[in-house]
Amino acid sequence: VLAPSEREVIGPTLKETMISLATTPLSSENQVANSPEERESVETHSRWLRASRNVVLLGITSLLTDLSSEMVSAVLPLYLTLELKLTPLQFGAFDGLYQAMTAPVRILGGVLADRYQRYKEIAALGYGLSALSKIGLWAAGNLWGLVITFLFLDRLGKGGRTAPRDALLVLSSAQQSRAETFGIHRALDTLGALLGPLLTFILLGLIPSGFDVVFIVSFCFA
Repeated sequence: VLAPSEREVIGPTLKETMISLATTPLSSENQVANSPEERESVETHSRWLRASRNVVLLGITSLLTDLSSEMVSAVLPLYLTLELKLTPLQFGAFDGLYQAMTAPVRILGGVLADRYQRYKEIAALGYGLSALSKIGLWAAGNLWGLVITFLFLDRLGKGGRTAPRDALLVLSSAQQSRAETFGIHRALDTLGALLGPLLTFILLGLIPSGFDVVFIVSFCFA
């Protein structure tokens, strides 16, 4: 218990200290943004608005690979029915399996990438298989068995690379900019899907029945 004389000394001192703390402005390092506008301004200046190098490179890779794949996909009905003489029923059965096989392979690619933590390697393997399948289509000629094999190899590569590629996008972006990251990647990917069929039919317009030319150019982009 403080004596009356001690309380008289300490009381004014505490009072003066509290007034001083209340009236002294915070330094720039310690200031806190109170309003939503101030917080938004702080967050905007504290994060990197541009996509990372990995995101841009993955986007360009997807653009070129999708351009290559869509060049082949656009010409498949003509090539398989006119050149390889598949019936409509045979082509329908093949196309259904061709489109469906990517679903289980995507799951497998994701499981393997997570288990071994090899996202880059598995994604690169998928891109590599898709590229090799394009030159394989050119080398197979009119041997429909080999053509079908290389087309399924392309689907195997596409399905296997999807999950590890998306994981790389997440690992290469900050939490605050993940939607921006996937938006950039999807835009580049869609651009490739748009340019592929256009380029295919420009080539076929210049070189009728030039399916081999389409496969070679597709391989160069892949």
